[in-house]
Amino acid sequence: MKVLKRNMRNALVVAGLIIYGQFGICSAPAGVYQQNLVQFTNGEVMTSEQAQELLKAGKLFPQTDPSLVVPWAVDKDRLDLLPLLVHHPIYKKTLQKPSKETGLSPLSLAAVKGRCDAAVILMEAGADKYFRDGEKMTPFIRAAFNGQHNMLRLLYTHAHDKNKMVQATFGPAGQKQNALHLAAQGTSLETVALLVQFYQADSIRGALELAYGIKENFEFNKQANPGFSDADLKKVNEYIIKLLEYSVEKKSRRNGCYCRCCCKCGCQ
Repeated sequence: MKVLKRNMRNALVVAGLIIYGQFGICSAPAGVYQQNLVQFTNGEVMTSEQAQELLKAGKLFPQTDPSLVVPWAVDKDRLDLLPLLVHHPIYKKTLQKPSKETGLSPLSLAAVKGRCDAAVILMEAGADKYFRDGEKMTPFIRAAFNGQHNMLRLLYTHAHDKNKMVQATFGPAGQKQNALHLAAQGTSLETVALLVQFYQADSIRGALELAYGIKENFEFNKQANPGFSDADLKKVNEYIIKLLEYSVEKKSRRNGCYCRCCCKCGCQ
């Protein structure tokens, strides 16, 4: 038990270092561009430099739906073009709109992909950090759902209303889930370790129940994560459960409560 608690404390320390910037903002690589080219739907090809000159002149990419251009630049990590696109008189209007293809706003797409540098460019250009995409999910919730803990840290540090960002929920009435609840059902221990710092014991208990549910419904877990082996899925779920159990106990004790089962004592 002492070893377990020590390991859990270490996980929380790591999460603390992440959020306060000791490990840096972004682990995603900068854009790598094949031959420095941009190819359009009509078959036309131009170099990055030619594309930049076109954007600086306020022109549009040929034969391309304007609503798809910024999401494309985010998805491909085109950091050579994105700073110009977000200030273009036409393309900047798409920053707050869900893509016709994915239903995601550009910032939500960056959150899904872990495109931290792209997210900074979008936020500095005015992208709404609390925007609800086509599925009513915020970028913060998207990042949690996809295990992008570096993106979570970035969004949190750029939020002017941190509580609003953290407390946002997703799902139908009576089944609302926050970012921690979604992360607890995923495969990123780092994401859970980061998020437990932001929530009180009641939310952590809810996440713990969901993590138990994933353990019991292992076939669903396998289908949702086809790239993982059975052993890895079981191991990460076990570690997430242990981390959440330790976090509940720690936050309950801090509030003078030793109850592990419910919140009737007001320990949340």
